[in-house]
Amino acid sequence: MKEVDKTSKWKTLGSRVAYETPWLKIIEDSVITPESKKGNYSFVQTRGDAVFIVPISRDREVYLIGQFRYPTNNYSWEVPAGNAEGQDSLEAAKRELEEETGLLASSWEKVGSYFTANGFSSEATHLFVARSLKETGSHKQEEEGITAVKKVKIEEFFDLVDSGEISDGQTILAVLRALHYLGYLKKS
Repeated sequence: MKEVDKTSKWKTLGSRVAYETPWLKIIEDSVITPESKKGNYSFVQTRGDAVFIVPISRDREVYLIGQFRYPTNNYSWEVPAGNAEGQDSLEAAKRELEEETGLLASSWEKVGSYFTANGFSSEATHLFVARSLKETGSHKQEEEGITAVKKVKIEEFFDLVDSGEISDGQTILAVLRALHYLGYLKKS
């Protein structure tokens, strides 16, 4: 098998902020491509990394939040998630879990980090599994646009993906990675 060259063949000639909001910037770089052609490359830069949490109950249920997503004009069931906002990723995950579900967890495991859209975004995602959950009754669901929280048996999660009830790609990836990490999915 041929050795893979992992060095960048891109050359950045200049960079500018094409658009900016408090949540993101669209960066436009003037570049020389790997094929030695001049061009532009635009990408999204968020104000920080993302944290995704897969909360799993003792009864092997995953907690999901429900909210309407404006860009897709679709109601979406998702795992709790958000921007780290400059916090340590574990502290941000704890904050997001309580804000979005009203849950506290006494067991936290970092599953890993990855890029969910590395072709057009520099945002990294840090994934955590939260267990030994306790309901607090405190949350900021209304302020977050969350209209419901529900538990789904692990065995039923992918049936809901197949039916289209769960269609958020980041949620699907997060749950798949978490279940694999925990050994719920057979390793070959």
